Amino acid sequence: MTLRTTFDSFYENDWVSVQPLAEISLNYWHHDSDDEIVGGTLSGGLLVVFQREGWWRPYVSGTFGGSMQGGHIIGTHDLGQSFQFRSKAAVGVQFGETFRHSLQLDAAHFSHAHMNNDNDGFNMFMVSYGFRF
Repeated sequence: MTLRTTFDSFYENDWVSVQPLAEISLNYWHHDSDDEIVGGTLSGGLLVVFQREGWWRPYVSGTFGGSMQGGHIIGTHDLGQSFQFRSKAAVGVQFGETFRHSLQLDAAHFSHAHMNNDNDGFNMFMVSYGFRF
């Protein structure tokens, strides 16, 4: 689960808007071997929305932040330590009246940047739906 907020655009023209964003995420990872990890991530980044007429508009975003996990072994992966960095890229579309809905594809990478000997890293690919209140 992710809560995301965007801030006022710092650059905008007729075809693009660039906004800072902040995210807080809670995650639960489960492996067939009954290993599980619960954790959270705090990150910031940019959202680039491509302005267009109509009921939908595409966007891309990227975030980077710190993640604290309740463990560091999941299946055969040893992340080395509980603290990880997370980088995430997303491509999506905002749609509906006032663009309150979004559908996006995410690619995220967790790693601790070799602060420990073990650094298997962890990649995730997700589809997510969002609703703006």
